[in-house]
Amino acid sequence: DETFTVELGTLPSAVGAGSSSSVTVTITDDDKPKVALTASPNPVEEGEVVTITATLSDAVTVPVTITAGTTETGDYTPPNPSSITITSGQTSGTLAIQTNQDVDDE
Repeated sequence: DETFTVELGTLPSAVGAGSSSSVTVTITDDDKPKVALTASPNPVEEGEVVTITATLSDAVTVPVTITAGTTETGDYTPPNPSSITITSGQTSGTLAIQTNQDVDDE
């Protein structure tokens, strides 16, 4: 966080200072990038690719964790590495995840 102070200057003779002749203002440091994830297409057909997009305001590498949910082993191919890099000057990056065709009727 950062602060600055505002103080009364020289007052006219007909004006008196109140109980507070200065005030300190705090600027909250909100420069941390915020990231949001989207998936497209969603839902995805078996055998197709789903693209995960991370969107934020600053260039960073965003680690992602892929959790199986209701999928079975082999329903998709986990990417390696599992991260999305957002390069300088950009506000989003993507990660492609290949889903796999299987014979299960799901």
